Amino acid sequence: MTAVLEVDGLNIRFGQDGRVIHAVKGVSFTVGKGETVALVGESGSGKSVTALSSVALLPDSAEVSGSIRYLGREMVGASEAELRRVRGNDISFIFQEPMTSLNPLHTIERQLGESLALHQGLSGAAARARIVDLLQKVGIADAESRLGAYPHQLSGGQRQRVMIAMALANGPELLIADEPTTALDVTIQAQILDLLAELKAKEGLSLLFITHDLGIVRRIADRVCVMQGGEIVEQGAAKEIFANPQHPYTQKLLAAEPQGAPEPVAADAVEVVRTEKLRVWFPIQQGFLRRTVGHVKAVNEASLSVRAGETLGIVGESGSGKTTLALAVLRLTPSEGRVVFLGREVKDVHGAALRALRRDMQVVFQDPFGSLSPRMTAEQIIAEGLGVHGLEPGRDRREMVAEIMAEVGLDPAWMGRYPHEFSGGQRQRIAIARAMILRPKLVVLDEPTSALDMTVQVQIVDLLRSLQRKWGLAYIFISHDLRVVKALSHRVLVMKSGDVVESGAADEVFGAPKSAYTRSLMAAAFGERAL
Repeated sequence: MTAVLEVDGLNIRFGQDGRVIHAVKGVSFTVGKGETVALVGESGSGKSVTALSSVALLPDSAEVSGSIRYLGREMVGASEAELRRVRGNDISFIFQEPMTSLNPLHTIERQLGESLALHQGLSGAAARARIVDLLQKVGIADAESRLGAYPHQLSGGQRQRVMIAMALANGPELLIADEPTTALDVTIQAQILDLLAELKAKEGLSLLFITHDLGIVRRIADRVCVMQGGEIVEQGAAKEIFANPQHPYTQKLLAAEPQGAPEPVAADAVEVVRTEKLRVWFPIQQGFLRRTVGHVKAVNEASLSVRAGETLGIVGESGSGKTTLALAVLRLTPSEGRVVFLGREVKDVHGAALRALRRDMQVVFQDPFGSLSPRMTAEQIIAEGLGVHGLEPGRDRREMVAEIMAEVGLDPAWMGRYPHEFSGGQRQRIAIARAMILRPKLVVLDEPTSALDMTVQVQIVDLLRSLQRKWGLAYIFISHDLRVVKALSHRVLVMKSGDVVESGAADEVFGAPKSAYTRSLMAAAFGERAL
């Protein structure tokens, strides 16, 4: 097999604050013609740095040694002119979050056109025809009508398809995909993987796929390289790695999948929250007088019930109404219908009584870094709610913070640190501690594990189970990761376009889904090899 990319003895060091960080240590692997190689590992393992070094996209502080050959041509130390010829032409990238890679001020046509003009000298009608062809190739319906669209006018899946079209624009030999499906719904994720499989076959592409999701690797990879601490600790054929992993770290990664089921709910458990025909419609207003001409039906007559010690998993694609439903339960967005919390109609509660009620209703968000103030210490963040709702009589604030930090698996000695001094998993534990210190009755968990590595996901699921068992908490767990939902939920509610299309006991919904939409979600989440 012809080698498209050969990496041999690659070392990458960064100078930072007078220190030298050895990010990549003696890495060697090859990507053959038409082959898919997966670089697997947790955050900070050196996957992305290795990929970016292939065409010298690292910052000036990086010191690179070793050899990277593209079709036999040495890339380490290559001239800027040589690198420009390879970048975008021969080696193209697809990045994790298309919204950060696409210019929000330029149309799709202009952004694709820039690449064609730079590398192929195409403009005018010829460029437009090529752009339409590329968009059709990546599965964007009615491509010509989308040329004038801006990134924010496209869905997440459509934006990622545009990024793939941009990567394919100049007929590359090697496509490097860096976590291209992490932020996508399971059905969109499956579509993107199928699209890459189809394009790989048609275009004769080689693919270097970077991910921390071993479920994706199982579906797409011919060979796997497992990275830990900047080193490749194991590599080989994908089937062999999955069937008989040799290195303890590989074994740990393969075992890092949420498993088991939550403890049964007590027969006499009290109902914590109930909704009846809950509806959230946002008016569409037009004209000078802003007349209402229609509604966006974000949530359409949703009914649910959650008892103490019970987890209700809410699943569905982006825009299905999952988060809006939870915000309505918390009375953070206007709604119609009934919300009953601990036997009390929430809409009848105001002022001080509402603040007291809010102490019992807490939320943990998806992005722990975005939801934590960078100017506050861990102690200040966790104790923030105590300032709003008051300390327990006779308790010291610092003592309470130390207690809850220990409970969520954080060293109380770290309470003086700031969010950037913690890992992603530790930041999520801080967010959980901030909610749990108030001893709430209901916790809404909005995608709390989606931004985390697989091993950290398992830790957070175990932590949530432990806290629920200890305090009898009711959880509303929102996620597009059905493996996590299956491990944590007693009951599941499936939403599509604002409607509840199916609900029931978790084992029934996962074992024998009744709705065609639910079956499509299950097939996408637990499907077999795609590439």
